Amino acid sequence: MMKTRTTLQVVTLIVLFVVARVSSAQTGTAVPPAVVDSWSYLIGDWNVEGRVGSTPVNGSATFDLAEGKYCYVGRQVWRIGENGRSLHLSLIGGWDSAANETIEQGFSSSGDAATVHYRQPAERANVIEGRIDGVSGPGQRWAGTIKLQRNGPDEFLLTTTIDDEIVHSLKYVRKQGDHGTAIK
Repeated sequence: MMKTRTTLQVVTLIVLFVVARVSSAQTGTAVPPAVVDSWSYLIGDWNVEGRVGSTPVNGSATFDLAEGKYCYVGRQVWRIGENGRSLHLSLIGGWDSAANETIEQGFSSSGDAATVHYRQPAERANVIEGRIDGVSGPGQRWAGTIKLQRNGPDEFLLTTTIDDEIVHSLKYVRKQGDHGTAIK
């Protein structure tokens, strides 16, 4: 009888420990409301125009919040240069609570990939800056900075700089009347 009681106490303690760990993990991983609000700005359909290096670019972008608002997903198609070569990009961004930043992973149809670490300075909510690390070609690594500047509710500028050279300078203008929805 004593052994059964001790075993039951140990099992109860283990269950309580596991429940406490799961509860604290769930509490600690929630995306802060201010971050979700920041991501919500992107949600919807956008026209894109600008330059990659000195080459003109135009295209479109769509951003959605995942159901539950734990991440955002972006899809873009750019037409590059005079011949209009298409480049497809896929992005997913989410919150890293340990680093207190949004991390975005991006992949393109050209085989390039990049990771962006965005930090949003409290004093300049219309500007979000970060660092970007990428790989292109046959394993060629590069790193730089990225800046997203909001110009009102329906426009933002995205600028990527590598080795003091602007490599992306793109303007995103929200398509008329579109303010997006969460992914279902």
